[in-house]
Amino acid sequence: MTMIDPQLGDRTSTRSPAGQRLEQLVFEEDDERAFAELFELHRPRLRRICKYYAPAHDIEDVLQETYLAAWSGLRRLRDRQKLNSWFTSIAVNVARRHHTRAERFDSVVAELGWQLGLDDTTYIDWTTPITERAALLEALSAMNDDLPDLTEALVLWALRTPHQQISNHQQIALGSVGPRISRALTELGRRLNGGSDE
Repeated sequence: MTMIDPQLGDRTSTRSPAGQRLEQLVFEEDDERAFAELFELHRPRLRRICKYYAPAHDIEDVLQETYLAAWSGLRRLRDRQKLNSWFTSIAVNVARRHHTRAERFDSVVAELGWQLGLDDTTYIDWTTPITERAALLEALSAMNDDLPDLTEALVLWALRTPHQQISNHQQIALGSVGPRISRALTELGRRLNGGSDE
């Protein structure tokens, strides 16, 4: 495998004789091992790019998903010369999806925290370890194990899903959605208080 000069980045490594040989094996012989080595040559550049689109703790997952998507879609790439931009576009799309999921998850946690009277300012910084946030997630996870329908309704509601859609999704009467959400909030609050009915 070609060594990557940290000062130069990886531009020279993918165009080196070794990089070109890997491309040949990938495109002409459909060699997955060669593809893995070729992807490793691009990994440092892709990591730098992904930092602009996804939280730092998601970068390795983004790169893994990029690898899998690129390998499975390789036959659609017709022009070998576009490999660089092709890898980049896949990585950026995957990173954006991760970022969107993280934002949606944060909005659920923030909404539930606010509804339960937790300090909503604690949800501004995703990377900050917060006791209330951890307790909320732990209680929500335990509730999901015991009462998945209530938990699902609560999360859908926190995502601002209309009651009609929740009703359709859970196959319950429209008039039952509000009470189900209320029961779910009460149960989550009870669990946050250590199971007591304060």
